[in-house]
Amino acid sequence: MEELLLAYVSKQFGLTQEAAADLLFNKSEEGELTLKDNALDVLLDKDKDRVSKLKVLPKEEKTKMFDDAYKKAKTEVTSKLEKRFREKYGVEDKELKLDALIAKIVADSSEIKLDEDAVKSHPLYLQLEKEKNDAVVAIKSEFETKLNDIEANQKRDKILSEVKSIVRTKVQDMNPILPKTKEVAETRMADFLSKFEAFDYEKVGEDFVLLKDGKRVEDEHGNAVLLSNYLPTVAKSNFEFQVQKPKGAPGSGTPPNVDIVELPKSDEEFYEKVLELATQEERDAYTQAYEATKS
Repeated sequence: MEELLLAYVSKQFGLTQEAAADLLFNKSEEGELTLKDNALDVLLDKDKDRVSKLKVLPKEEKTKMFDDAYKKAKTEVTSKLEKRFREKYGVEDKELKLDALIAKIVADSSEIKLDEDAVKSHPLYLQLEKEKNDAVVAIKSEFETKLNDIEANQKRDKILSEVKSIVRTKVQDMNPILPKTKEVAETRMADFLSKFEAFDYEKVGEDFVLLKDGKRVEDEHGNAVLLSNYLPTVAKSNFEFQVQKPKGAPGSGTPPNVDIVELPKSDEEFYEKVLELATQEERDAYTQAYEATKS
């Protein structure tokens, strides 16, 4: 289970497994790893930092980034063409740039002296010029595609991180029964959150529409599937939830709006369970309910 958690964290945050282990675990002198008490808070802070760095490139930055990369790639492509043309047509002058090189190749291939217009209308010139232009267009298209992919992935990562944060909070509010071991519990939650990576999302108000292959996901009635509706269904198929007694029910001895898990069968079990409750209100209600069973 440690390996799975470390693999997930290292991939999610771009860390080595050693760095991920230092982030989440304490290591004993014997080399045994134990999950840090604040591991969840560390992960949440790390994720907030990751999201804060995700941004859609401003138009000016995008343009400069494209221009710089395109110019460099164009220079490399041009240099390769010049080398190939020199070798193919036996031109030794390495100072000639591509357009001048093509003109010289055409002029040298002709039995008569050609003026500039005649050179540029020569079939060989047109052939080599087309080869040059095709190479330049291809590299420009490649870089435009790469840049658009980077921007699209940044947008997706930012939205997906927001979706996962909402899902985690909502599921925790539903009181899932998680393994007692923190490491196992966090791995279980991480595995659950990964199920939401199968979709893209479009924000609509405070909710999200699920998308698959560029199309919205629809229910059997043709309605768009919203995250708020999809989440509980997936959660219930992946978790069991704490048994709750009626909130503020007459005679229950339970204060309103306090959820009580299944009551213990012994004092030992009571003392163990009461320490796991998060708030004093929950502990008081739990104690009150347990004492009522003994009277």
